Amino acid sequence: MIALLKKDWRVYQVATIGCILIVLTIHIIAAITFVDYDRPIQQSDVLETFFTAGLIGLLVSAGFAGIYGGGAFSLERRERSADFLAVMPTTRGRIITSKAIVSILCPLVIWLFHLCEISFIFSLDPARFGNKGDYWIVVTIIFGASVMFFGLAWLLSTFLSSAAISFGIAIVILLGSLTLIETARQRHSISDLTAQQIDYAWTFGMGTICFIAGVIYYLRRVEP
Repeated sequence: MIALLKKDWRVYQVATIGCILIVLTIHIIAAITFVDYDRPIQQSDVLETFFTAGLIGLLVSAGFAGIYGGGAFSLERRERSADFLAVMPTTRGRIITSKAIVSILCPLVIWLFHLCEISFIFSLDPARFGNKGDYWIVVTIIFGASVMFFGLAWLLSTFLSSAAISFGIAIVILLGSLTLIETARQRHSISDLTAQQIDYAWTFGMGTICFIAGVIYYLRRVEP
């Protein structure tokens, strides 16, 4: 199992380094905004700037989930590690467990980092950032979108040879479905709270179903 985890980690190394660099860039840009500040820097300015950076990071993390999901199986074809797996004395159950651990844990750590960041900033001055309930609604919707993005890309990567294509199709389906829900909300005068609950239920549920479908397909397919 350790050998499988190491193999999957090596496959994702470039993506992980890229994701970390993007996270650092977001926060470096946030810090640079204070270099030529035209008035004394207040604590509230710093909190608002890095709270915004954290929210952007949280949104970007949803994209990271799609990257890791889309590369779960397609990258092994590119790296020829599928051939490596075929000669290893191990079961497909272990192979897919290793893939799931690495591909879920990496974007989850980045997502949790931004969640902790904005939660800490929010706790310092709750009145400045609005109602706590609204804050958690935003977080749960982004989490649901991350789950759906990952699940769709994961499923698509089981039978597509390109991680980029899996990522692209997944983002089109995700954005398209959320657009349809928003259109239905406006046409049928659905309340914001109900629409948000529908968004979360749809994205989280669909992501989970797609992930399970991808697992089943991989375990049953004839191709290694």
